[in-house]
Amino acid sequence: MNFLLLNLIVALLFTALTILIIGIFVLSKSKGNKTNKIFAFYSFSIAWWAFFQAFANLADTQQMSAFWSVVTMIGAWFIPAFFVHFVFSFLNINNKNIFLIIGYILSGFFSGVLLIPSFSITAADVTHRFFLKYWVTASAGGVIYYIATSFFFIYTFYGLFKLYKAYRTSSGAKHNQLAYLFWGSLFGYLGGASNFLLVYNVYIPVMHPFGTYLAPIYVFTIAYAITRYQLMDIKLIIKKAFFYSIGVGLVGGFITTITFLSYWFVANIPGFKFW
Repeated sequence: MNFLLLNLIVALLFTALTILIIGIFVLSKSKGNKTNKIFAFYSFSIAWWAFFQAFANLADTQQMSAFWSVVTMIGAWFIPAFFVHFVFSFLNINNKNIFLIIGYILSGFFSGVLLIPSFSITAADVTHRFFLKYWVTASAGGVIYYIATSFFFIYTFYGLFKLYKAYRTSSGAKHNQLAYLFWGSLFGYLGGASNFLLVYNVYIPVMHPFGTYLAPIYVFTIAYAITRYQLMDIKLIIKKAFFYSIGVGLVGGFITTITFLSYWFVANIPGFKFW
């Protein structure tokens, strides 16, 4: 495994673990709050993408990489629908239900079509690309993949636009909440969604793979907004305890990532010793 691929795997696993932690925390504080529950599922869909994308890159064969890529995309296509739903709920936008319904229908369609052999990702759709051992090509699923990618970016951009518009016109505590939510989301998407470019054979030095490390920044901004500005109406009695728990979770996630990779190296690389 080369240095760049190693960093991509670490970034993906670190992203999955940190976002999973913040999603579980927000869900535990939901108390019937619809916005918090939607945010939690949105976080889980991102964690799903990052975790199984790492598996796709650790696969030993094209067949296994294709399998994990299918698993990855089944969850990933729901990210934009959950994101827009969260934004609408957080901003109390109630007149765009048809937009949400279409989003979930499209997410379900693009995920479900992967289960149809003629439209699924096969070994032939996975190939060596740049520093990657295996990566899905744009030929996977034919024209449907192009439509799905367009859907992903259109919905994501729309959600970010709504956040930015609200951020510019708000004031007080709401303004501060939206500032962290918008900028955190923007940096997170710039880092994570940049991996789509590799599918279309576009490689940007440094951005690939180090841009994926931007995704956890989203977690830090959300965590700070929760503690500092009571984002999503989450009130913490002991803020230091929350920071300690997040810190322990992040350190634990990093250690788990390194441990996982070390065992994988030892098992798959002859003569490799971690220590």
